[in-house]
Order: sequence, then structure tokens, then C-alpha cells
Amino acid sequence: MTDTEEFIRAVYRMTEGDVLDVEGWRGAFTEDGVFTVAGGSETFTGDEVVHAVSRMATVLPDTG
Repeated sequence: MTDTEEFIRAVYRMTEGDVLDVEGWRGAFTEDGVFTVAGGSETFTGDEVVHAVSRMATVLPDTG
């Protein structure tokens, strides 16, 4: 398994099923990292990322 694959799997586990570690998820990215919702309709940065993932988890409980 490559380092990239290990990273992606670890990040998915942070928001998968009954786990919602949004602070850990956000911490996995650089300070200037950007989270774009599939389809490119919304883009989030900084603390917006935490709110976006929390909101998505409410609508889609199994985000991973």
C-alpha cells in the first residue's frame, strides 16, 4: 500500500459510519487546504471545512 493510499484510508475512517472526527479530518490537510463537494458546487476552506463535513454527516450519516 502506498503512503497516499494509507493517508486516504485514514482520512475516510475519520468520517465513516458512526465515527465523526472532523477536527482530525481537518487536521489532515494543510492550512490552505480546500474541500470541494463532488460536482464542484461548493468549496470550503479553514474552519468552514469542519462545518461542511458536520452538515454533510447530518444529511448523509455514512459519508465515508
